[in-house]
Amino acid sequence: MSRVRASVAALVAAVPPSPSGAATVCNGRELAGLAEALYLRLFVVALGGMQIVCIMAIVAALARTSNADLARTAALAIGLGTIATLALRHRERCYRAIRRHAVLSLATPLLALGALLADGVGHSPLSYPAAVSIAVPAFVCGRRWALAAAVLISVGAVGGAWLYDGTSALNAVGQGTIGYFVWAIVLAGLADAFAPLAMRMPPIEAPPPTPSEPLRVPNLAGDPPAHDDGGRDAARAGPAPAPDGATARLTARQMQVVALLADGLRAEEIAEQLGVATSTVYRYVERAKARAGVGSRSELIAYAVREGLLPHRSPAP
Repeated sequence: MSRVRASVAALVAAVPPSPSGAATVCNGRELAGLAEALYLRLFVVALGGMQIVCIMAIVAALARTSNADLARTAALAIGLGTIATLALRHRERCYRAIRRHAVLSLATPLLALGALLADGVGHSPLSYPAAVSIAVPAFVCGRRWALAAAVLISVGAVGGAWLYDGTSALNAVGQGTIGYFVWAIVLAGLADAFAPLAMRMPPIEAPPPTPSEPLRVPNLAGDPPAHDDGGRDAARAGPAPAPDGATARLTARQMQVVALLADGLRAEEIAEQLGVATSTVYRYVERAKARAGVGSRSELIAYAVREGLLPHRSPAP
């Protein structure tokens, strides 16, 4: 429990505070790093939850009827807990591997399903670790892979109940599998809600520019440069607005890619930075453009700057 509390507390610590109490982000790499740090923390929370639930399964087996086998349940639960502990010990390597090959996120639900089938679907408390195992694909890879894990566990549980207990167990087990899909949607929704909050840009009070050093705004959208008026318009504009509903239009993964695009990185470099395939980067860009209602990458970056989704200040090249 202490490990999970420490991991949850570290979610807040993933955002470095500034003297004013708000996050200070200078460029797209730092912005993308905020979300990566939070996703890694969520991955740690998922593995810590697996450890706790495996212990709870052993305790629950003590109160089961004669149909349950305490020694078998304990052995399987200890095995699952040991695998979660090894993954925690190599957390960054496992996280990067799952990000590179999303299908690996189904390994945890598959292992939990195998333990559930070995212990008996109809009466095994290992259904709890099976449910918590969905957190790994939900937190690391998103809603699609969380639902894929729910389908995997549901089909396996129904098939196992039919093989071991016959058609009489299909009704009860089939109704129980609905909870896996609800749980998958809830977990994926939590990850989608936490990450944009970690990447939220605070308003920055920009000091009025001096006449000798006028304010210069990078021309990200390819528009013709505006006439330099000594920064008087920028001074009158006040602080840049913080994002509100705009963050809901782009997911955290899409915001990461757009932030790195604004830094001038190519798709291959973004893929290496985030530990994903290049095709995944292209997919994020296309979906971000569709959500923002723009037709080019330059317009997408301009949209992100206008809505306050990117850092208001970038270091000079």
